[in-house]
Amino acid sequence: APDLTASIAERLATSPRRLRLRQGNRSNRSGEAVTFRFGRSGFRWGDSGPIVLAIHGWEGRAQQFSAIGEALAERGYRLIALTGPGHAPGDRERAHPGVFVDALFEAASELGEVHALIGHSMGGGAALLAASRGLSVRRIVTVASPAGYRGVLHRIADGLGLNHRGRAGFLARMEARTGFRLDETEPLRLMPRLAVPVLIAHDRNDCVIPHQESRELARHAFLAQTLDTQGLGHGRILSDDATVHRIVEFLTTPEAGETT
Repeated sequence: APDLTASIAERLATSPRRLRLRQGNRSNRSGEAVTFRFGRSGFRWGDSGPIVLAIHGWEGRAQQFSAIGEALAERGYRLIALTGPGHAPGDRERAHPGVFVDALFEAASELGEVHALIGHSMGGGAALLAASRGLSVRRIVTVASPAGYRGVLHRIADGLGLNHRGRAGFLARMEARTGFRLDETEPLRLMPRLAVPVLIAHDRNDCVIPHQESRELARHAFLAQTLDTQGLGHGRILSDDATVHRIVEFLTTPEAGETT
């Protein structure tokens, strides 16, 4: 039943697990809760200065950016981290890169000028897509982000054991759901459209998004720096002191962004 299988796969790929979200939200981190006029929520570090807009990944949370937010606030910047669609308590919206991109545009329209974007995992892909579609920023940081959405979906299809017809139907449904073609997210097409410096951070031991995908992003980028870490995995990289320092330097130093 390939049609039914594709439908079930689409729902699984766009429905964050409620238990995982509740467990993540129990963590006690810094940051001031904020609510946007369009109904979304997030956290803020810093009261004034240039704005850095951040968005987490699949089953992530805004307060994962606490360490970066505190460090940026000390430099006179503001970090505003969004809670992605489908990830707030009681929010049953389907979650995928398309609505994450929409959320970034909505937040930017309310905040005004945005200095930079930071995205973790799926949020990194959304940040790149948003910038390629006209969201004006001066810097972009991706952390543990995939090289395109097609590979992510194929890994999901592999995990579910989809056959050829079920897989094809699943990919077609996800294109319709997200509102963009999968080839639009491929590094070869996406990265050359970004004329701003990009810092691509990824851990060599990431078991969720393979480290090699950071190399694909960098290979096709116009201006890119790479930051490789070891032993931090997919999530802890956001709170590692050395990684936080490098990200903050990249975002706040005028000379940052030259190709290395």
